[in-house]
Amino acid sequence: MKLKLKTVSKLGKRVAGKSTHPVERLSKMIDKSFGANRSRNPCVIKKCKAKFGYGVYARRNLSKGMLVCYYGIKCVKESGYKSPTKFVYLVCAPATTTNSQYNSRTLSGDIGEDAGDVFGRYVFRGKPVCGHVINEPSELETENCVMPKTVWDAKEIGDRTAFKAGDILFHEVRTLRIVKKGEELMTMYDDDYERNYKKGKKFIVKK
Repeated sequence: MKLKLKTVSKLGKRVAGKSTHPVERLSKMIDKSFGANRSRNPCVIKKCKAKFGYGVYARRNLSKGMLVCYYGIKCVKESGYKSPTKFVYLVCAPATTTNSQYNSRTLSGDIGEDAGDVFGRYVFRGKPVCGHVINEPSELETENCVMPKTVWDAKEIGDRTAFKAGDILFHEVRTLRIVKKGEELMTMYDDDYERNYKKGKKFIVKK
Protein backbone atom coordinates (compact mmCIF):
# COMPACT_ATOMS: atom_id res chain seq x y z
CA MET A 1 0.00 0.00 0.00
CA LYS A 2 1.29 3.45 -0.89
CA LEU A 3 0.98 5.53 2.24
CA LYS A 4 -0.99 8.61 1.30
CA LEU A 5 -0.29 11.44 3.71
CA LYS A 6 -3.02 14.06 3.77
CA THR A 7 -1.16 16.58 5.86
CA VAL A 8 -0.09 20.19 5.43
CA SER A 9 2.70 20.40 8.02
CA LYS A 10 4.83 18.10 10.15
CA LEU A 11 5.69 20.64 12.84
CA GLY A 12 4.75 19.64 16.37
CA LYS A 13 2.84 21.90 18.76
CA ARG A 14 3.03 22.58 22.47
CA VAL A 15 0.16 21.57 24.69
CA ALA A 16 -1.22 23.99 27.26
CA GLY A 17 0.18 23.22 30.70
CA LYS A 18 3.00 21.04 29.36
CA SER A 19 6.44 22.63 29.03
CA THR A 20 8.01 19.68 27.22
CA HIS A 21 7.56 19.61 23.47
CA PRO A 22 5.28 16.69 22.46
CA VAL A 23 7.99 15.10 20.28
CA GLU A 24 10.52 15.32 23.11
CA ARG A 25 7.97 13.71 25.40
CA LEU A 26 7.46 10.94 22.85
CA SER A 27 11.21 10.34 22.65
CA LYS A 28 11.48 10.04 26.43
CA MET A 29 8.57 7.62 26.62
CA ILE A 30 10.08 5.45 23.88
CA ASP A 31 13.39 5.34 25.77
CA LYS A 32 11.54 4.49 28.97
CA SER A 33 9.69 1.66 27.20
CA PHE A 34 12.95 0.15 25.95
CA GLY A 35 14.49 0.55 29.40
CA ALA A 36 17.78 -1.30 29.71
CA ASN A 37 17.36 -2.42 26.09
CA ARG A 38 17.52 1.13 24.77
CA SER A 39 20.41 0.25 22.48
CA ARG A 40 18.06 -2.08 20.57
CA ASN A 41 16.12 0.94 19.35
CA PRO A 42 17.47 1.62 15.83
CA CYS A 43 16.16 5.21 15.85
CA VAL A 44 17.02 8.48 17.55
CA ILE A 45 14.63 11.44 17.61
CA LYS A 46 16.28 14.84 17.67
CA LYS A 47 15.87 18.40 16.46
CA CYS A 48 16.28 19.06 12.76
CA LYS A 49 17.03 22.76 12.37
CA ALA A 50 17.12 22.54 8.58
CA LYS A 51 13.46 21.50 8.59
CA PHE A 52 12.34 23.65 11.52
CA GLY A 53 11.27 20.80 13.73
CA TYR A 54 12.28 17.26 14.66
CA GLY A 55 13.44 14.27 12.69
CA VAL A 56 14.27 10.58 13.09
CA TYR A 57 17.88 9.44 12.68
CA ALA A 58 19.71 6.12 12.51
CA ARG A 59 21.25 5.12 15.86
CA ARG A 60 23.59 2.76 14.02
CA ASN A 61 24.16 1.48 10.50
CA LEU A 62 20.89 0.05 9.17
CA SER A 63 20.73 -2.65 6.52
CA LYS A 64 18.59 -2.43 3.38
CA GLY A 65 15.00 -3.52 3.92
CA MET A 66 15.28 -3.29 7.70
CA LEU A 67 12.16 -2.59 9.74
CA VAL A 68 13.15 0.43 11.81
CA CYS A 69 9.93 1.80 13.33
CA TYR A 70 6.16 2.10 13.01
CA TYR A 71 3.73 4.89 12.21
CA GLY A 72 0.94 4.25 14.71
CA ILE A 73 -2.59 5.37 13.84
CA LYS A 74 -6.12 5.12 15.20
CA CYS A 75 -8.84 4.54 12.62
CA VAL A 76 -11.34 7.40 12.42
CA LYS A 77 -14.42 7.99 10.28
CA GLU A 78 -13.64 10.51 7.56
CA SER A 79 -17.12 12.03 7.51
CA GLY A 80 -17.30 14.94 9.93
CA TYR A 81 -14.00 14.10 11.61
CA LYS A 82 -12.21 16.93 13.44
CA SER A 83 -8.55 16.17 13.94
CA PRO A 84 -7.00 17.37 17.23
CA THR A 85 -3.80 18.15 15.31
CA LYS A 86 -5.67 19.95 12.52
CA PHE A 87 -5.06 17.05 10.11
CA VAL A 88 -1.28 17.44 10.41
CA TYR A 89 -0.74 13.68 10.78
CA LEU A 90 -3.81 12.29 9.03
CA VAL A 91 -3.06 9.35 6.73
CA CYS A 92 -4.98 6.68 4.87
CA ALA A 93 -6.18 3.51 6.57
CA PRO A 94 -6.34 0.10 4.87
CA ALA A 95 -9.63 -1.22 3.51
CA THR A 96 -9.81 -4.60 5.26
CA THR A 97 -7.59 -7.13 7.03
CA THR A 98 -7.65 -9.29 3.90
CA ASN A 99 -7.03 -6.39 1.51
CA SER A 100 -4.68 -4.12 3.46
CA GLN A 101 -2.81 -2.96 0.36
CA TYR A 102 -5.80 -0.81 -0.63
CA ASN A 103 -7.09 2.27 1.16
CA SER A 104 -10.45 2.48 2.89
CA ARG A 105 -13.07 4.81 1.41
CA THR A 106 -14.62 5.61 4.77
CA LEU A 107 -11.75 5.48 7.29
CA SER A 108 -8.56 7.44 7.75
CA GLY A 109 -5.84 7.15 10.38
CA ASP A 110 -4.66 9.77 12.86
CA ILE A 111 -2.42 10.03 15.89
CA GLY A 112 -3.73 11.32 19.23
CA GLU A 113 -3.99 14.77 20.77
CA ASP A 114 -0.51 15.87 19.71
CA ALA A 115 2.77 14.63 18.21
CA GLY A 116 3.63 12.85 21.46
CA ASP A 117 0.37 10.93 21.71
CA VAL A 118 0.53 7.45 20.17
CA PHE A 119 -2.11 5.91 22.44
CA GLY A 120 0.47 4.60 24.90
CA ARG A 121 1.93 2.30 22.23
CA TYR A 122 5.49 3.63 22.30
CA VAL A 123 7.00 0.32 21.21
CA PHE A 124 5.34 -2.30 19.03
CA ARG A 125 6.90 -5.66 18.19
CA GLY A 126 10.26 -4.44 19.44
CA LYS A 127 10.36 -1.24 17.35
CA PRO A 128 9.65 2.39 18.29
CA VAL A 129 6.38 4.02 17.24
CA CYS A 130 7.71 7.28 15.83
CA GLY A 131 7.06 7.08 12.08
CA HIS A 132 4.96 10.24 12.12
CA VAL A 133 8.07 12.24 13.06
CA ILE A 134 9.91 11.20 9.87
CA ASN A 135 10.42 14.10 7.47
CA GLU A 136 10.14 14.30 3.72
CA PRO A 137 13.41 14.84 1.82
CA SER A 138 14.06 18.43 0.85
CA GLU A 139 15.53 19.61 -2.43
CA LEU A 140 18.77 17.73 -3.30
CA GLU A 141 17.82 14.91 -0.88
CA THR A 142 16.43 11.45 -1.72
CA GLU A 143 14.15 9.32 0.40
CA ASN A 144 15.76 6.32 2.10
CA CYS A 145 12.75 4.61 3.66
CA VAL A 146 9.21 3.64 2.77
CA MET A 147 6.00 2.46 4.44
CA PRO A 148 5.04 -0.61 2.40
CA LYS A 149 2.76 -2.51 4.75
CA THR A 150 0.22 -2.09 7.55
CA VAL A 151 0.06 -4.49 10.50
CA TRP A 152 -1.95 -4.77 13.72
CA ASP A 153 -2.30 -6.69 16.95
CA ALA A 154 -4.31 -9.80 16.07
CA LYS A 155 -5.55 -10.06 19.66
CA GLU A 156 -7.24 -6.66 19.33
CA ILE A 157 -8.75 -7.10 15.86
CA GLY A 158 -9.70 -10.75 16.34
CA ASP A 159 -11.40 -12.52 13.45
CA ARG A 160 -12.88 -9.35 11.96
CA THR A 161 -12.14 -8.65 8.31
CA ALA A 162 -13.30 -5.04 8.43
CA PHE A 163 -11.59 -2.31 10.42
CA LYS A 164 -13.66 0.12 12.44
CA ALA A 165 -13.21 3.49 14.09
CA GLY A 166 -11.00 3.13 17.15
CA ASP A 167 -8.81 0.31 15.82
CA ILE A 168 -5.07 0.86 16.32
CA LEU A 169 -2.91 0.01 13.29
CA PHE A 170 0.77 0.35 12.50
CA HIS A 171 2.39 1.30 9.19
CA GLU A 172 5.80 -0.37 8.86
CA VAL A 173 8.78 1.86 8.08
CA ARG A 174 11.56 0.04 6.21
CA THR A 175 14.83 1.22 4.72
CA LEU A 176 15.24 1.34 0.94
CA ARG A 177 19.03 1.10 1.11
CA ILE A 178 21.82 0.92 3.65
CA VAL A 179 21.43 3.89 6.01
CA LYS A 180 24.52 4.98 7.88
CA LYS A 181 24.70 5.90 11.57
CA GLY A 182 23.53 9.48 12.13
CA GLU A 183 21.75 9.73 8.80
CA GLU A 184 18.22 11.11 8.80
CA LEU A 185 15.38 8.79 7.83
CA MET A 186 13.20 10.35 5.12
CA THR A 187 10.20 9.26 3.08
CA MET A 188 8.27 10.93 0.26
CA TYR A 189 4.76 12.10 1.03
CA ASP A 190 1.88 11.77 -1.42
CA ASP A 191 1.66 13.99 -4.49
CA ASP A 192 -1.28 16.01 -3.12
CA TYR A 193 0.62 16.96 0.04
CA GLU A 194 0.56 20.77 0.37
CA ARG A 195 4.17 21.97 0.55
CA ASN A 196 5.81 25.33 1.15
CA TYR A 197 9.23 23.98 0.16
CA LYS A 198 10.88 22.20 -2.77
CA LYS A 199 10.57 18.46 -2.30
CA GLY A 200 13.32 15.93 -2.79
CA LYS A 201 13.37 12.78 -4.87
CA LYS A 202 11.89 9.32 -4.69
CA PHE A 203 14.28 6.42 -4.36
CA ILE A 204 14.84 4.69 -7.70
CA VAL A 205 15.63 1.00 -7.60
CA LYS A 206 18.54 0.19 -9.88
CA LYS A 207 17.83 -2.61 -12.35
